[in-house]
Amino acid sequence: MNENLKTNVLVEGDDIQMIVNVPGIKKENISIILDNGILNISVDDSESLNKDKKYLLKERDTKYSRSFKLDNVDLDNINAEIENGQLFINLKKNQSKSIEIK
Repeated sequence: MNENLKTNVLVEGDDIQMIVNVPGIKKENISIILDNGILNISVDDSESLNKDKKYLLKERDTKYSRSFKLDNVDLDNINAEIENGQLFINLKKNQSKSIEIK
């Protein structure tokens, strides 16, 4: 598990909400890509570290990512927002469809 992107995934009916801890990260430094059923969340916070300074201790990673396999998600019904150090990703499950046999 990636300690930097701790995530809770809530499911209620057809709604899925992912809550990702991203304290101190600007939304411009977060990338969310859904491709072939894999949701990838990437953070590049390398700007937050001053490269001209010598660090005695540096515990914060500057680049990290986490991936989730998501089947049956409606690609047209995804949104994300960041609030109080948490990234909220809202998704909808695809509706199953009955196919009539002729």
